[in-house]
Amino acid sequence: MRKLVFFCLLTVAVAVASFTLARHYAFQSLPSKAPFTAEVYSKAYDLNTENGRIVENFHTFARRADGSTVQVNKDPKDKKPLVRMVRLPREGRELMISDVVRKVSTIFKNKQGILQAMGHQAVDATCGPNQYDPRVWNVGSPNRHLGLEVVTMVADHSGVRNEVWKAPALDCYELKTIHDWKNPQNGGLVSRSEMTAVSIVLGDPAPELFEVPGDYLEKSPSLISEEIARYLGHEISTLSDKARDALAEIDHMYYSSLEFKR
Repeated sequence: MRKLVFFCLLTVAVAVASFTLARHYAFQSLPSKAPFTAEVYSKAYDLNTENGRIVENFHTFARRADGSTVQVNKDPKDKKPLVRMVRLPREGRELMISDVVRKVSTIFKNKQGILQAMGHQAVDATCGPNQYDPRVWNVGSPNRHLGLEVVTMVADHSGVRNEVWKAPALDCYELKTIHDWKNPQNGGLVSRSEMTAVSIVLGDPAPELFEVPGDYLEKSPSLISEEIARYLGHEISTLSDKARDALAEIDHMYYSSLEFKR
């Protein structure tokens, strides 16, 4: 159970941190041709352990026609939603919402800059490699997943094998990813992580996925993570140093973003 708690809290940290990447990446979607909702299952293995399985996780990802997205990270034990990560590029806001502790954390962005960047983006209908990606990708034969055509790509870079399945009909959303970490000395497989969409529903997502109830209190990301930890029966003191450092960085971004608040 302790490892699962570590994973949940680290997922919170990583998900919020992903909102702060370069503008062209964090808001990579133009208005979507096909709004959808995906249910996703992920698992990670450490092949140095006896049973091999470290963690498994479930989340919901949804995208609206205006390019807004939400990822709902769930408790691996009972699949109850723990936190919603909402991106609202046209409003210049990114939200971390926890319904279990009834709190929200808002990161404000430069709305004008975001809209200008979105206006200059172009959709790659082939779902080919990103021009800024240093990895060399090998594009495989077309495949299908959940009834959708996918483009498969594989790259080996710095001891990691990466495989992605992108769906052109969903603006290159990744329906499946596999990452294999290899031993640099003998090339043997050390660990693997996989993420697979197990269902896709086309059409507008449920509005409540993006909504913030009016009685939710505004708090910093780290304070919300502390409350989630207590909700799960643990204290933030048990969090790994890596996750703790990530939360500290996110808190800094959270407070710095107030200059863009309108």
